[in-house]
Amino acid sequence: MMTKGKIRDFLKSCSENSKSGQIEWDTWRSENNVRAMDLKGSDFRGLTFHQYNFAGMDFSESNFDGCLFLESNFVLADLSNSSLMSADFSKTIGTETNFNHCNLSNAKFDFSIYTKSNFNSSVFRNMSGVNALMSGSQFVKADLFKAILISANLSGSNFIGANLQEAVLGGANLSNANLSNANISKSFIYGLSAWNLRTEGLIQNDLVISHDYEDFILTVDDIEIAQFIYLISQNSKLSNVIDKITSKVVLILGRFSNERYRVLIRIKESLRMNGYVPVLFDFEKPESRSLTETIALLGRMSKFIIADLTDAKSVPQELSVIIPGNPSITIQPILLKGSEVYSMFEHWRQYPWVMNVFEYETIDHLKEQMVPRIIQPAIDYYQAHARKK
Repeated sequence: MMTKGKIRDFLKSCSENSKSGQIEWDTWRSENNVRAMDLKGSDFRGLTFHQYNFAGMDFSESNFDGCLFLESNFVLADLSNSSLMSADFSKTIGTETNFNHCNLSNAKFDFSIYTKSNFNSSVFRNMSGVNALMSGSQFVKADLFKAILISANLSGSNFIGANLQEAVLGGANLSNANLSNANISKSFIYGLSAWNLRTEGLIQNDLVISHDYEDFILTVDDIEIAQFIYLISQNSKLSNVIDKITSKVVLILGRFSNERYRVLIRIKESLRMNGYVPVLFDFEKPESRSLTETIALLGRMSKFIIADLTDAKSVPQELSVIIPGNPSITIQPILLKGSEVYSMFEHWRQYPWVMNVFEYETIDHLKEQMVPRIIQPAIDYYQAHARKK
């Protein structure tokens, strides 16, 4: 086995041989069964390594400034504390690679794959990672100022305390990422996927959500509403969609067991026949706080709400959130005759937007009275309230 110094010299000579150097290197690794190797503290500045196998290598504390690594393999390699300024990692692969505390300013990672890798405390200023796959990676306290990450997949990655100011994130996927205490101010986020983010302490001022070819600049200070704001500004049909939601959607609250499922069917059929879009919440499981908030939001966007009080455990929590302070939301309670209304509901009768409880005897009776006793009273109040505005 060659000494560390000779291995370095051998690798350099392979790099200088563009025709067969890569084959010589990979053949030597294979013949000597070299799975990992310590080349810590090496100086390979400006060299070209095309399609080299560097899997498992220890290149920590090395200098690779200006190197070209096209299509090389860095799986499980350690490049921590190295200088990699202007290095080109385009189309390389490096799952679980360690880039901790590296200087990667102006480096290129276009079309590369670095899932579950460690980029903590690294400097990526002005780097390019177009279409890079870096999901599940660590970028804690990394500096990605003006990084170009167009269409990059960064889902599930950790950016706690990272600097992403003025980064270009158009079309990138940040779903399930942790942006706690990070700074993404003045970044470009046109087309960004930002579902289920963690944003505690996130600094997010002047986010640009318009495309660079447009003749205006649209900014917003909240990444989670940025997509919605942009859709409103661009999609002429979206305002119609919102209008349809508020004029067509009817929220149905209740608990419809197998025996009473036909009640739900009749309600939905009647609503559809009268031009409404029924949205159902069937409470078969305990409600969470987030679910209650979702229901309250849908309620505020609905034309009116039908609340079946037959099961006393079904809707009290939701009604206690929706009814107070929302006079524009008409509540039409219904009840199977012979059932008892839960005691707290008596308190809600004082609100004018809570209609009288309609008691139905049978499913057919419910169907017959849907329009005159349920839909029409709700619409009448809605229209009267709208005129007062």
